[in-house]
Amino acid sequence: MSKKVVHLFNKRPIWQFPLENISSTLRQKWVNCILKDWHNYRSDFPDDFNPSIINNDFYVQQMKLLKKGKHLPTLGEDEDFPLLMKQFKESIKNFLADAPDVWKFPPTEIEKIIQKEIYFWITILHAPQGVHKLHMHEDSIVSGVYYLQVPENSGCIRFGGGPKEELILKPKAGEVVLFPSYMRHEVLPCENSDLRMSLAFNLKGDALLLQK
Repeated sequence: MSKKVVHLFNKRPIWQFPLENISSTLRQKWVNCILKDWHNYRSDFPDDFNPSIINNDFYVQQMKLLKKGKHLPTLGEDEDFPLLMKQFKESIKNFLADAPDVWKFPPTEIEKIIQKEIYFWITILHAPQGVHKLHMHEDSIVSGVYYLQVPENSGCIRFGGGPKEELILKPKAGEVVLFPSYMRHEVLPCENSDLRMSLAFNLKGDALLLQK
């Protein structure tokens, strides 16, 4: 993971890096899988309906599937998709091991932590009104976003609650942003009508574990 960039926010690291061994061709295949499910779902709403509301409802529907042990039909059936989950877990392990002076976890504890469940969902936003309001993930230890498709001016990710204490990162297709789940974050308004598509994921656990 030689190309990773480490951003510090409140003395805690946030990683931004390209996923190794995931080609643009493979990423585009997953985009196409997601679009099939998305268009089936999106057809129930008027064309001019608020994309943020649609995205929030899309999340709810995905969580209902997750409770049944399922994912979006076309994506969940893709034979290459387990490779992505494997890379997420390996990235989280490296994230926790890379800063022992910050997290203070011995290797044995890290091995226990990464055995917890990773769950994910798809986020799709676009202009006008495409935003994701400030939030955190209380049921998780480490969170991440894998950017599948990022048109120009389609919404940066911002950490923190205001201009005096914030970190703004510009997403790039093929990259992951990895961070402690307790950090409050949001997606700034999209200014492009093309679809901004990302896969968000969480490693389940106590969000305050990395805040101690």
